[in-house]
Amino acid sequence: MFDRQMVKIKRQLSSEATEELMLRGNHGTLSVNGDDGYPYGVPINYVYVDGAIYCHSAGKGYKVDCIKRDSKVCFSSTVSEEIVEKETTAKFESFIAFGKASFVDDADEKRKVMTAFVDRLTPNEIATGMAYLEKVFASVNLIKVTIEDVKGKAYLG
Repeated sequence: MFDRQMVKIKRQLSSEATEELMLRGNHGTLSVNGDDGYPYGVPINYVYVDGAIYCHSAGKGYKVDCIKRDSKVCFSSTVSEEIVEKETTAKFESFIAFGKASFVDDADEKRKVMTAFVDRLTPNEIATGMAYLEKVFASVNLIKVTIEDVKGKAYLG
């Protein structure tokens, strides 16, 4: 599966440009294998840390049940987009990653990733974000996507 080529190969980004894109983004869609063979995709915040994608989650629910049943996931994100009406097109930067999801149990890894979430999502309120992190730390569930394949794509005009 991972050797499929992109149809518009000239839009494929290098590994370095794809990683930069992943570092810039903060929202995406985590897709899991759902019930009865139907895929389930959920929009979610993420951070990219040490070569993995991390999402925060409640400790239970449909997404968690699906991952426990089958760890194969897909994560996609459109990091930037702009409609160009006069050209009937859109400029965009995006990536799609395939991998295996797991739940983070290690407290040091969890603290590092949750601190990255605070830095990314509340850069002007770090002290407030860190105080909130301490308050909810024990109850936060982190999903780690260990990437097996990732491709970035862009059309900037």
